[in-house]
Amino acid sequence: MKIIIVLLLAVFFSLPGASSFADSVTLKTIVFKSSDQYTNTPGTANSVTDNETGLIWIKNPTTIGTVGGYNFSAVMLWPEALLAIAALNAANSGAGYDGSNQWRLPNVKELQSIVDYSRDAPYINPIFFISPPTIRDFYPATTYYWSSTTSFYGLGYEWCVNFSDGGVAGGRVLHEDKNYVRPVRDS
Repeated sequence: MKIIIVLLLAVFFSLPGASSFADSVTLKTIVFKSSDQYTNTPGTANSVTDNETGLIWIKNPTTIGTVGGYNFSAVMLWPEALLAIAALNAANSGAGYDGSNQWRLPNVKELQSIVDYSRDAPYINPIFFISPPTIRDFYPATTYYWSSTTSFYGLGYEWCVNFSDGGVAGGRVLHEDKNYVRPVRDS
């Protein structure tokens, strides 16, 4: 089933009109994650380093709580996600969160890089949670997380990653779509 989805994505992104997105995103063969790909980031309480990409992720955004009026345990509109990240960086008198004020919304390639297809749903390494995740951790709310990448669907759409099936979809920014936020920063 997963191979069919990948093949369908490859065909879809080769269609005319998908070129602007296909030019900016390189589809690659799915690589199953090794157990040592992620390590706890030294000097932080809630960050994990991806040893393959060098990116530092917030392990479990729900533990952030509410910062600047934005609840990281809840879904939010895309403009709210951008403001929530700005509030996270301004927290603690500008020192930010978990030792950094350089958090940002990941692009779709970065967000999809933490999808772990070697697992059943949710398709994410348990290091990103305080306790081992189950699919119930994702329901009844959305399983999508916002990215910073604009979708080719048109004005008002951003790409999202769904950790219940590992897929990528276009979220409607200017409408009612609400998704979770998983902050990232460069090392």
